[in-house]
Amino acid sequence: MGQPLAHAGAGELAISTAKLGVARLLAIVMMMLACPRAMAGECADPPAEYVAALEAGPSAEYFEYAVSCLGMSPVIGGRLWAGPSAASRFAELRADTLRPRIARAVSRMLATSWADGQYRRTSLYMVAASRGIGTLDTVDVFTGLVAQGVPFEFGTYESMAVLADCRAVAVLTARYRALRGGAPVGYPDENFDVLNSLYHIPCKEAVAAARSLLSGEHDPVMRDRLRKVVERP
Repeated sequence: MGQPLAHAGAGELAISTAKLGVARLLAIVMMMLACPRAMAGECADPPAEYVAALEAGPSAEYFEYAVSCLGMSPVIGGRLWAGPSAASRFAELRADTLRPRIARAVSRMLATSWADGQYRRTSLYMVAASRGIGTLDTVDVFTGLVAQGVPFEFGTYESMAVLADCRAVAVLTARYRALRGGAPVGYPDENFDVLNSLYHIPCKEAVAAARSLLSGEHDPVMRDRLRKVVERP
């Protein structure tokens, strides 16, 4: 899948977002509008139904909608999800009894032609990451999730938070610096989600990175969010 985005320069990050972000967003919107089970975008059906559709594969009527709901639909509302409530919810997802079924279904789909394109493969990685599944057979989920050319978008940072991989610290730090340096955002308030995700990475490097970012941040709102990471329990 290429080198992680942490190794890419700010210019490369901006180009990736600009080229791929809009196209992928449009694809998600069309997917939602085509699925009448719940109101488009709500993902209000029981997770087990989405898992069943995932297991059934592309021939299932709601397969792509299920992929979207399992991997891209945020489970925490709002832009401020750095705190114990979200942490508790993410812990529940990592302990979800559906995880074995999800892992088997995603592994099977990754080996099919359906997943040949980057967008679809990344969607499957997000499904796995959203339940804290770090490895699929020999596939490293984190590497696939942040591979070179994969855009940062709505749902990515939550998936990274649930996955809780320490390698995310470098990726999140690089992305925050790029955004504060003027790189185009993938969606509104992306900078908040970067720090929200950093809060949930359970490594001392996350706190050290937040301190480093805080030293160069002058915006009072963003300084407050960075202090949230530095002072986390």
